[in-house]
Amino acid sequence: MIVSDVNVFDKQKFDLIRQKEALRSQARVIEMSIESIDEEIVDLCQRAANIQHHVSSLKSLIKSDTERVEVCRKLLDDAGNQEKISSRSSGR
Repeated sequence: MIVSDVNVFDKQKFDLIRQKEALRSQARVIEMSIESIDEEIVDLCQRAANIQHHVSSLKSLIKSDTERVEVCRKLLDDAGNQEKISSRSSGR
């Protein structure tokens, strides 16, 4: 009876040791997954920062182009008004 209890105990101990090793292995896999996810997060944050920089640059270009368009419209309006004035004064 005692020998059989010892054998059962040894088997349970061995099973627990195997389970512990399996859990350690799973923990390593999880740690590697977390590291990989962390690297992906860093990469995505860098990409987001680059996108924000490009968007900011594009906004500046659009603002600059919009200002140029407004200046060109004003110049065209002024030229059109000058042409009307010249036409009236020359009697056309």
